Amino acid sequence: MLKYIGGKKLIAKSLAMVMSEYEKKYNIESGLDRDYMRTYFEPCCGMASVASHMPHTNIILNDINPNVICLIDGVLNNFYSSPFSQLTKSQYISLKHQAYPSCDKSFYGFSSFRASWFGGSGDYKNGRRSTISTNIDNIKKFKEKMVGKNITLHNQSYDELTFEPENMLIYCDPPYKYSLGRMKGFLNSFEHDRFWDIIRRWSAKNLVFISETKAPVDFKVLWEKNTVSSLTHKTKVERLYIHKPC
Repeated sequence: MLKYIGGKKLIAKSLAMVMSEYEKKYNIESGLDRDYMRTYFEPCCGMASVASHMPHTNIILNDINPNVICLIDGVLNNFYSSPFSQLTKSQYISLKHQAYPSCDKSFYGFSSFRASWFGGSGDYKNGRRSTISTNIDNIKKFKEKMVGKNITLHNQSYDELTFEPENMLIYCDPPYKYSLGRMKGFLNSFEHDRFWDIIRRWSAKNLVFISETKAPVDFKVLWEKNTVSSLTHKTKVERLYIHKPC
């Protein structure tokens, strides 16, 4: 829905196409109808840009950040659609330090300078359209894409879900182990070894796809693309993996 650092908005359509085609191929090999669609599940959905391009009717979106789920819920259920196109400094500071989750905190937090979480005021600069104005359009487009879908929202940690995924198509976009954010000390609590172990378990009963730049040796690259970081302006390789036991 919103473009932000670490998000997949720019490559979401490509990722959705690769996963959908793989599911069809897997269905044929398994003796199922080619167009059979599993429930689509994102355990770390962020702004759900990939989900909006998936053809699946039944979708489960989960994120540990309550602000994320609050905004998605607000957009999909018509109680958040027209944020202000500009934000004053006092409003910005107030939202940044707001102790409770809200649609406004989520929207403006991800609409800040360089689309980083409360990274700046996000108003017009150098004659270019602001992130805020762009994201107002983005939430409208997101809502249109999700019309007619059965969407369930959860606000949980991916490793403490109240259900065990089964017969689902799962797309995971975890915090990257070698990302700039981790180098600066963010997201240090994310346990990568635990994450990959859970993915191995899920892969026994689901189709599981993972975005990362590197993965353990028992994971196969299905797709990769060179992209340019909006933060560092350096080229990096985005990869999509699936578990293939050695």
